[in-house]
Formats: sequence, structure tokens, C-alpha cells
Amino acid sequence: MSDKRHDDERAAAYLNELLDQAARAGADTIELERVPEGLEICFLRAGSGSGTILKDSELEDRLFELIVRRAGLENRAEGTMDWNIGGRDYAIRVEEYESFDETCFRLKLGKMRA
Repeated sequence: MSDKRHDDERAAAYLNELLDQAARAGADTIELERVPEGLEICFLRAGSGSGTILKDSELEDRLFELIVRRAGLENRAEGTMDWNIGGRDYAIRVEEYESFDETCFRLKLGKMRA
């Protein structure tokens, strides 16, 4: 398996883990924002939340590439991606924005699809 394919699969598995964790916690939004320590990942529910820091810059880059590709953000700042979380299909609204000249993402977990 090529290194790029392995890295892409690793990013997909990590995003799946984040989305699953958010759904189990009842979060409605995940924010991904670069900070000096790495990638800050916040799980938000009704304005409050918890978070963690990803310190793997290669995984961070692949994760961002995956989000851009899956949500169709190549030429726009908002899009939607479908993702299966725990056996259920969700529509996830993705917003790309900048904070301190860094690309950030806000993923809003939508309703389950029938």
C-alpha cells in the first residue's frame, strides 16, 4: 500500500472516530482550529463543550484534505458531506473559515438520513 493511500485511510479512520465520539456525546458541532500546540478539536453542544489537541501535523493535513474533498469545498466555503456514524447516515454541514490566517472547519451534524 502506498504511503499516501495509507495516510488517506488513516485520516478517514480518524474523522470517523471524531464523528462517532461527537454523536455519542450528543455534540451538534465539531470545530477544528489550528493553534500553536497543534490542531484543536472541540466538541460543542448547546454552546459548551470539550476538546482535545491533535499533535500529528501529517494527519492534520490529510484530515483537512479529506474534509475539503468530501464536502466539495475546492471552490467554496460551505458544503455538505454524508457520513455513516454508528450504522446511521448523517448529513454533515461543513463550513471553512479563517482564524488568525489559518484554515479552520466547523462540522455541524445534521439529521440522520432515512
